[in-house]
Amino acid sequence: GAYVEHPSKPGFFRIPTVAEHARAKGQPEYMIAGTSQSFGHETLGQAISGPPFVAVFERLAQCLMAFGKGTTYIKQSVTRSLAIAA
Repeated sequence: GAYVEHPSKPGFFRIPTVAEHARAKGQPEYMIAGTSQSFGHETLGQAISGPPFVAVFERLAQCLMAFGKGTTYIKQSVTRSLAIAA
């Protein structure tokens, strides 16, 4: 697993809290509220990272709406959308 190094004590590490793990993955903390440390990490370990997933589907929706209107001009690329979400 991943460890977090102490900010002022080099060589000292700890396991991140479940809430820190959720924030790092872009998941809302309420999804793991009340879970044990082991179950929360297991659940988050199997979850996707939220922001890139949302960016892809927002972009897909924009493209589909543009296609439905007969527009071929798309303002930004998927790569840019993903970079912004990360």
